[in-house]
Amino acid sequence: VTKIVFQDSINKIEGESESWDISSAKNKTVMARLVPNTDDTTTNTLYIQGNGGVTANYSSSDLFYEFSKLTEIENLNLLDTSQVKNMSDMFYNCKSLISLDVSNFDTSQVTSMHLMFYNCSKLTNLDVSKFDTSKVTNMNSMFYSCSSLTNLDVSNFNTSNVTNMSDMFSWCLNLTSLDVSKFDTSQVTNMDSMFDNCNSLTSLDVSNFDTSNVTNMKEMFSGCSKLTSLDFRKATFDKVTSYKYMFNNTPSTINIITKDATTKSWLEDKLGGQGTVVIA
Repeated sequence: VTKIVFQDSINKIEGESESWDISSAKNKTVMARLVPNTDDTTTNTLYIQGNGGVTANYSSSDLFYEFSKLTEIENLNLLDTSQVKNMSDMFYNCKSLISLDVSNFDTSQVTSMHLMFYNCSKLTNLDVSKFDTSKVTNMNSMFYSCSSLTNLDVSNFNTSNVTNMSDMFSWCLNLTSLDVSKFDTSQVTNMDSMFDNCNSLTSLDVSNFDTSNVTNMKEMFSGCSKLTSLDFRKATFDKVTSYKYMFNNTPSTINIITKDATTKSWLEDKLGGQGTVVIA
């Protein structure tokens, strides 16, 4: 499947090779139709039809999982996501997607966005700025290897219930800016590889990060080769037990700000002799 088209009426399509009922009630209120592409009959366009649109299942995890040849989804606004609670793996490994419009997604009931856009490596734009994430608890690998994105607006994300942010932005190689300054991380326990290999970021504001419950910071900033400074004045590391390669391949001149001598000593140890830690 190279293309998916949502439609708001149910009609047979000329040239379709097969069709099937995908409604949860099995009453043909939602139909799928497969049509071979004219330019390459070994590939197909998938039509998903419902009168007035399509209501997504409360569990929409893996919905487009491993659609690795998919280049576009048309009329995604016809997919009503207001009842969805699980969006984990939703676009997992859609590595050929060039465009994706999720700007109208209603995510107000969603609790998991785990691996949601994992390896959507050709996406150059992704508008998640209006996502309601107030009920989300898991953002593990949400944008992992979205390596063509240069900007990503998560500035209004409500992360007050999130416990897992491991690999959230890992391998976002071309992100030049990322505003996480308003993230509420008070419930987070796992930040493993959160910014791993974000090697185009020149700045990152983590000054409001509450790390009081974090146990895992392994490779958190590993490969952030252009970061010049980090402000950890509000951070505590009392519960951190996993921290290997936390600052691996960060600049030798990185400047880290902290609040007291104990934290300064802890950070200096993790830096392994590179960079500077100052108390302010």
